[in-house]
Amino acid sequence: MKHLKNIIYVGIIVFLLGCQNRKNETDSKIINQIFPQLTKGMNLSVLKTIDFPPPPPKFLSPDFSKEKNAYIKRSEIEEYISSLNKYHSYIQDCYNNYYNRLDPINVHIGLSDTLYAIKDLKNELIDFKIPREYSGVIQDLNTSHLRNIIIDKNDIANAGIFKIESVSELGWYPKIDMKFWEKKRDYYLSGILFLSRIYLDKTKTHGIFYCTKISNEKESLSNLIFIKKTDNKWEIDKIELR
Repeated sequence: MKHLKNIIYVGIIVFLLGCQNRKNETDSKIINQIFPQLTKGMNLSVLKTIDFPPPPPKFLSPDFSKEKNAYIKRSEIEEYISSLNKYHSYIQDCYNNYYNRLDPINVHIGLSDTLYAIKDLKNELIDFKIPREYSGVIQDLNTSHLRNIIIDKNDIANAGIFKIESVSELGWYPKIDMKFWEKKRDYYLSGILFLSRIYLDKTKTHGIFYCTKISNEKESLSNLIFIKKTDNKWEIDKIELR
């Protein structure tokens, strides 16, 4: 009898783990299918962006010569020449490191290790005008979505030219370093994506999830992603700024 209980106990554990793995696989499978669209929709740059050149000094303005007692200081000219030289070095560095390689595309994306759960999705979406075809997603919320799940970066094989790094590997999380973006890397880190769980309707043809992008110390950008399944393939239908 004791042996039988142990078998039943082990069977229950295997069953529960199997359910969790299947659920994880479902989320990952959808993300993998729509990932190229997601990176485009979140405006992740393929190549390192180049800063604008230094602004021209006041003495190059057409109105400067019209000013009374206008004259140009030698120090101003030297300062401007110095700024142009620095910008030239900067452009040359970008060219050598990102645009003039045998493998010119060396761009990475940080991906959250966890798909986070939204505790009260109905209240989260109260201010959104949810399209009618997505109303079933809100009506079919269930408790299985009320927990975080791990996502393996290796499940996202459809990354295109991007290379994916988990956030924990990048050192962004759990200890957030404010100088994170200043670290020197042999690749360009285009941004970091944090994804929520994917919420589906009963028909498993429409879904909603959140995606937040953080890039170069700029304010994080959160979007609500609407996805639909057409011809047995998931695609992004629309993206709404949160």
